[in-house]
Amino acid sequence: DYQNSKIYLSKKIPLFNKRKPLGVFGISFDITDRKRQEKELKEALESKDRFLSNFSHDTRTPLQTILSCTELLEAKDCNPACMPYIENIRDQATELNKQIDCIIEYSGMLATSVKFSWFNLREVIEFYIKINQFTAIAKGVKLEHVAYSGPDVIYSNETAIRLILKNLLGNALKFTHAGSVKVSVTDNAIEIADTGIGIPADKHALIFERFERGERSDQSQYEGSGLGLSIVRDAAERLGASVSVESGLGKGSIFKVTFGGVKNDGE
Repeated sequence: DYQNSKIYLSKKIPLFNKRKPLGVFGISFDITDRKRQEKELKEALESKDRFLSNFSHDTRTPLQTILSCTELLEAKDCNPACMPYIENIRDQATELNKQIDCIIEYSGMLATSVKFSWFNLREVIEFYIKINQFTAIAKGVKLEHVAYSGPDVIYSNETAIRLILKNLLGNALKFTHAGSVKVSVTDNAIEIADTGIGIPADKHALIFERFERGERSDQSQYEGSGLGLSIVRDAAERLGASVSVESGLGKGSIFKVTFGGVKNDGE
């Protein structure tokens, strides 16, 4: 109990006179506040871990039921016109399941060192384009993969890449009401360009801060917590990458994630 007692860190050195001990010189530092903060931090981390564990369990159970039901529907002789909707339910539930993994892993990623592994980047990008097609079609927006000149398989952190793609594509579609959202990949960059409402030049730095949003006050109908782009920035930084934006109000936006050096399966 740090409220009723004090904790000190003492450093002592012996004093000698012609090799004869005279006594001890010591300095003590009051570290009560530091120890209290360490205790509070430990309790907060333990509370966060319990919450994430419960969150994971409580959401995965209904998700597994949804996935099982879609598998049963796909196995039945359903109306062909219904199949795209069934497939979309399956894909969205699968994606939500992966995003739960992303939340857990992202939380761990911020607290520990990033673990890299080999994975197929092209498949990840094509998956995100596929699951966002229904949203794009409903809005009358063309979502397309316009160029891919990078490696298929790379050595990086798949969770971080998924977080980047999910949030950048989600934002692009949210703020685009006509025109297109285009994804392109080069050897060292992923670029997502849209013809949406755009971002004022004076908000380009602000949008990457947590809980900040770049739209104008008269555009408050857009839902969101203001975390998406801060997650993109944090995930990119953990990969040794950088995020840049080119945009102007009413001129669309181009978000580009540039990697310092990406290993591919040919290296």
